[in-house]
Amino acid sequence: STSTHQIVGSVPAPSPTGMDLMPDGKHLIVTSNMQQIVSIDTASLQVVQRTNVPQQTGNLSSIPDLIANMSNGTSLVGMTNDSAPPSYTLEQWDPSHNTFTPLTAPGIGPWINNLVKTGDSQKALVVDYGSGANLAIYDSVTNSFTASGQSPVGQVLGVVASPTTHTFIIVGLGGTAFVDANLNT
Repeated sequence: STSTHQIVGSVPAPSPTGMDLMPDGKHLIVTSNMQQIVSIDTASLQVVQRTNVPQQTGNLSSIPDLIANMSNGTSLVGMTNDSAPPSYTLEQWDPSHNTFTPLTAPGIGPWINNLVKTGDSQKALVVDYGSGANLAIYDSVTNSFTASGQSPVGQVLGVVASPTTHTFIIVGLGGTAFVDANLNT
């Protein structure tokens, strides 16, 4: 409750690992350590769909963690590698067919460590796990990676995306930088 600051209910999403609102704001998508993706209706606060994540091939993890719901109706999902520090394989989930397709971003190795999307859900920034300095931009309109390059501030420590523009803020070992969807400062 916003007035009493007490919990007034809960939603049964087992062992949540990540979450993101759908672009229309009607559903909160929650990833789970139980190989599930749960859709919660934001008006009723009820689970409206549970999707089992199929076993991935090639000895890859089937536990979704990072998620970015894109404006084209698909979601970028980071499947955890159970590593320390955390690393993830990048997949594209099509909820309408419950299919997962492995993605490889240009300049990015087999694992990522950061995934963040813009407020309009059209662009996403992916950060390489190996160097922590290689970046790629996914564009949901073209359903492809449209830019790749190096972080202007060296190894990336954290990233956020603007809620109103196609701008990403990167904090790295060399400072803070603002980059656009073409990775220009």
